[in-house]
Amino acid sequence: MSRSEKLAKYAARVVLRNPNLNIVPDTELFPWFIKEFQRHLQSSEARKELLLPNIQDKNETIAVFSDYGGEHSSSKFYTYSFLVVAYSQLHLFNKKMNELRGEYGLSDPFKEIAFKRLDHGPSFRFLEPYLLTAQNLINGLVLTVVVEKDIDSLFFDGKLNSSKVLEEALAKIGMSYLKPAVAEKLFRITHYLSFLITLLSKEGQKIFWMTDNDAIAANTERFEDALSFFCRVLGHYSQKRYALVGGAVPFKEKDSSFLDLLSIPDLVGGAVENYMTNKARGGEGEFSIKPGSEVILKWLANQGISLKKHTMIIRKDCEGVSAATLNFNLVEPLSDCEVVSIFL
Repeated sequence: MSRSEKLAKYAARVVLRNPNLNIVPDTELFPWFIKEFQRHLQSSEARKELLLPNIQDKNETIAVFSDYGGEHSSSKFYTYSFLVVAYSQLHLFNKKMNELRGEYGLSDPFKEIAFKRLDHGPSFRFLEPYLLTAQNLINGLVLTVVVEKDIDSLFFDGKLNSSKVLEEALAKIGMSYLKPAVAEKLFRITHYLSFLITLLSKEGQKIFWMTDNDAIAANTERFEDALSFFCRVLGHYSQKRYALVGGAVPFKEKDSSFLDLLSIPDLVGGAVENYMTNKARGGEGEFSIKPGSEVILKWLANQGISLKKHTMIIRKDCEGVSAATLNFNLVEPLSDCEVVSIFL
């Protein structure tokens, strides 16, 4: 069997066949943006274009790593980026990352890869081989959701109405200490998380969620509350019985096996936000983006052998608020890549 045939066979094996794309009914019991995401997946499947990872077979644990962008005042968009992986299949990725870190001098001392630190020379040079390694050796999915900042809430209409309903909802779950903006963020994140887990998991698997340190997980107690709320929301979406549902924020002791995964949603969310904000500010004219963003966006424009990528955007339009697929297309096709055909 030739190398191309082996790659095609592997690529076909890690694609999820016949996924259940009727997770949420068209009722008010589920948020409209989740139903829109489901319709996006259904439309892609009808066109024979849907690529989702098979992280059910030969995988005990599904791990989700999430990070968020757009918190700075100059941004026009929030980004919510999720990396969902077959955690039991990461040995080759971890081995290759250890080699690359040694090659680029990022192991001693340990250097975390972050979008805001891409001005660090070795990290910038490390970026392209790192993303290529992730694309080929991680069996999983990157979902990035872009939300226009002018949208106050994805759940409630009107500030006055939303504040009252939000207060009542937070009181019921014992999280009245959350500010409205932080609660809105937590709700958005947990609903997308729950849909993704329900879509990609099977009965009996373990679920692990790692989120970056931020307002929804400001300390241990608040993260435990956020994890508990995620479990509640997951139970609303999924009837599956999981062996374990747990989570963590990044450990104080730097661990590349976790941080090299958490860096992917950080990089993607940062690059997409940077591009969208600068594009909005530039209007129809030319605009610049932060160095490194072009490498990440080029990476997003193509599906990997095993890592799949989807991006959604939620923004205001003439009819209110709508959700759509956000595609990144290259001006010229890559000249140094190998195309692998997957029979769907």
